[in-house]
Amino acid sequence: MAPTLNFILMKFLKQNLWTLLIFLIGILAIYLIHNGEQKADARQNQLRLNQAHSRAINHFNNGIDKFAAIASGMRSFMNLSDELPTSEEFQLFVQNQFNDLKSNDSIAVTFIDTNHVFRYSFSRYQMDPGNLVGKSVSKFRSEKKIQLLDELLQTDELVLFPPINLVEGWIGLPVNFRVHRNDTVLGYVAPILNFNTLINDLYESELSEEFAFRFNFDGTFDFDRQRTHDGSEYYNIQEDPEFYKKFNLPESSFINSKLELYSANLNIGTAFKEVKSSVSYYIYALILGHILFTYLFYLLNKSRLKSSFLNDRLRQSNATLEEQSKEISTQNEELVKLNETKNKFFSIVSHDIKQPLNAVIGLVDLLKEQKIADPSLKKVVNSLSNSALNTVELLNNLFRWARSQTGELRFNPKVVSINDLVKKQIEYLKDQAKNKLVNIEYYGEGEVTANVDKDMIDSVVRNLISNAIKFSNANDVVVVSLSENDKEIEIEVADKGVGMQPNEIKDFFDLKTQVSKMGTSGEAGTGLGLMLCQDFVAKHHGKIDLESEVNQGTKFTVTLPKF
Repeated sequence: MAPTLNFILMKFLKQNLWTLLIFLIGILAIYLIHNGEQKADARQNQLRLNQAHSRAINHFNNGIDKFAAIASGMRSFMNLSDELPTSEEFQLFVQNQFNDLKSNDSIAVTFIDTNHVFRYSFSRYQMDPGNLVGKSVSKFRSEKKIQLLDELLQTDELVLFPPINLVEGWIGLPVNFRVHRNDTVLGYVAPILNFNTLINDLYESELSEEFAFRFNFDGTFDFDRQRTHDGSEYYNIQEDPEFYKKFNLPESSFINSKLELYSANLNIGTAFKEVKSSVSYYIYALILGHILFTYLFYLLNKSRLKSSFLNDRLRQSNATLEEQSKEISTQNEELVKLNETKNKFFSIVSHDIKQPLNAVIGLVDLLKEQKIADPSLKKVVNSLSNSALNTVELLNNLFRWARSQTGELRFNPKVVSINDLVKKQIEYLKDQAKNKLVNIEYYGEGEVTANVDKDMIDSVVRNLISNAIKFSNANDVVVVSLSENDKEIEIEVADKGVGMQPNEIKDFFDLKTQVSKMGTSGEAGTGLGLMLCQDFVAKHHGKIDLESEVNQGTKFTVTLPKF
């Protein structure tokens, strides 16, 4: 009787069971290897994309902040001058700003009154190049934009407006601010800087070789270094070769971040210019090799091939473990390098910012020593001196805080004279107090010494006294008192200034709830110095007490153990 088809099939499967199993196992292993490779490549690419995106955001923020600093200088010039500057005086000031910065940037500046009529209009070297003076903004802006400009007249903040295609042939990014005299709003100024200048550092870096960047305003339209893509007329025949749409990238390939800068929402996206295939062609070779291996197994002794197969699997496992060990070691090395890069970054930023600021302070000090007949110029020089000193102190506080948060600021206590320490800081701040007509009175009990970190307590005392001066009115007195008992010393700094609301006192030392508050003379602040005081006092196992009442003043009491 002839064997049935089922019988033949069952016999074949029984005789070649191991062959079939090994074939299937090999295919599964190759699949898992391929899948693992794809995931590893995807993780690596995602990590690189995240890093490139973070760097792009930093470049973008830095560019916007530099322009905002220029606009802030213009705002101070317009609002602090005794008389409203003429267009020629304003243009000369802008020229001097860019000359001081050694910059060849293009800029357009307009001064517009509260009826939205152009009063000034000039570029860096031309007056009214677009024949705008006397015309209404409504010819160029929609009713919605006019409403936004009306809202600008209600605030002293810098406000970023949508980028526009300028007649000069470049895309401009406006940062507007209002102008006022004696509590009367006169209009607003719209400085417009070439966007290509702001973002050029990003495209000159190595990032632009591999990544494309997308810039979008308020989720409504895209813009690049040459044009806005909002349907408005182009005045520039040049196109940006790096415009992201030229690379035909899918939306899903971008990492997008929303940035809120100067009351505007900007979106920045980063993507690889080329979507890289994760297919490894050697997988096909593995498959072909596995088929041949299975065929050989079919021909040779099952037990011998089984042993060989198990040994091969063991070697693969060992190789995988070794590769994982190397990967962990590589990641550790990358972490060390990233930390070193971070430290170097802080060092470079600190040096590159403080050096020009110190040069500005030195120049202003020379000007202050000269006999300046013009009261308005003397006032501007004093204001510039205060702004530069406040900026340096803010920068010092920032880096002290950063080092404190990362554990790099070492606690090094020594026995020092607290009297000398406090007097030194009072002497250091006497010019700041003198400029505001504020007197500093000091009351100390004999010779007070304590085991403290001198640099930290210097910073605490300086920040508290500076803060008291900042929120004092003209002819006020700031009282600094020093006392001790057997175990502790107390340093009190009290002013008769503007004081604080109860809700401000409650979460005063909480960084999340800190809000920048202007001083009585318009001094800017971040609250970072007082946060630094809290940290430094805590390192000494001390405490800071705060008492304040609106329009009655504020008193800070620092209590430190003597030993």
